Amino acid sequence: MKFAAATVVVALAGGATAAPLLGVVGGVVGGVGQVVGGVGQAVGGLLGEIGQILGLHPAYSNTFWGGSCAISAPDYLTYSLQNSISDCLSFCDTVQGCKFANSYQESNSAKGSNKFTCAVYSKPHYSNEATNCGGQDQTGSGKVNTISNSAGWKKN
Repeated sequence: MKFAAATVVVALAGGATAAPLLGVVGGVVGGVGQVVGGVGQAVGGLLGEIGQILGLHPAYSNTFWGGSCAISAPDYLTYSLQNSISDCLSFCDTVQGCKFANSYQESNSAKGSNKFTCAVYSKPHYSNEATNCGGQDQTGSGKVNTISNSAGWKKN
């Protein structure tokens, strides 16, 4: 369900004027969700959150949202730890050649951080390319990392 909602966003986010519309759509869908049930409410919140991010960064469109794997691709440029998805997109703007940002949260016993990992790439990517699903021993302790809240952000 999360990927279906992201597909709708990609179709709507063709221009800068689509971002405020997404926030409205998210609110409407959220309202319908209260009548229909929790699924509609969750989708409404998702569209509202994506709309808010795109409103701050109209040069971007969302290619996927809510994944448990990160992009793994040869056009990787660099990464940084950021406080928010918005900060991740601002970081991409500072990296020469950045055309795509993958924001995600990685947990393991070494980092223990609630920051977003922001990996940036020179080409756009989509959910089918998110193949780094964690499972690596980061500390030598035998505890493995996990990836959550992975999202793709294509610079238009």
